Amino acid sequence: MKFKTLLLINILILAMYGCLKDDDSIMPEAAKTHKYFNIDDFDPAAFLTKYLRDGGQNAFQFMTSMVEYDPFKSGYPQTVINIQRLDSVKYFRTSQPNAGAFDTEFDIYNITYYFKDGSTKQSNRIYAESILGNSYTYLPDTDYNQLSVNNPVNYVTLKRGTRSELYVDNGCGKVKRRFPYTHYFNTDSIGVNTIDGDRCSSNVFSYQLITIQ
Repeated sequence: MKFKTLLLINILILAMYGCLKDDDSIMPEAAKTHKYFNIDDFDPAAFLTKYLRDGGQNAFQFMTSMVEYDPFKSGYPQTVINIQRLDSVKYFRTSQPNAGAFDTEFDIYNITYYFKDGSTKQSNRIYAESILGNSYTYLPDTDYNQLSVNNPVNYVTLKRGTRSELYVDNGCGKVKRRFPYTHYFNTDSIGVNTIDGDRCSSNVFSYQLITIQ
């Protein structure tokens, strides 16, 4: 009887250990490590000649910071989703080119953003991180919001102009160039303003492009 009891206890312990191992293999996004990039980290020559495997040129989406960046379109548009106003995001993979950029592997996805006000935004055929698999529903983390918590719009798009002007960046201690950006709140253009580069090593402004690993 004592032997049977010990055997049963051992079986339960092994079963519990097996369950814990299964749970560890399905790691929540918040527990994964992140890598931070900016738009200057994209190397178009390397992407088109070394890493790209599907022959396409699409925008990139970064799940953690909810930023879309298109290095191939005029104005290099950056669209940032207001995570404070976002309810959830659904990803559906449509093809697996395994395109490499930003030290990350990307596939082609259709992405639907669901906002708390009941509206949606659709982004089709966009590169998103391959680690998401065939389908994925993401509940965003407001800690990574790239917009002010008081911003009243669902998403903002910036498109960079071609002309630049010189200015003194006192924080960096040098003369730099800054560019005009057309601002879009949701889909409405609200005007053009110059924006200083956000890094001493760059003249351009970039939202944080944060990937999961």
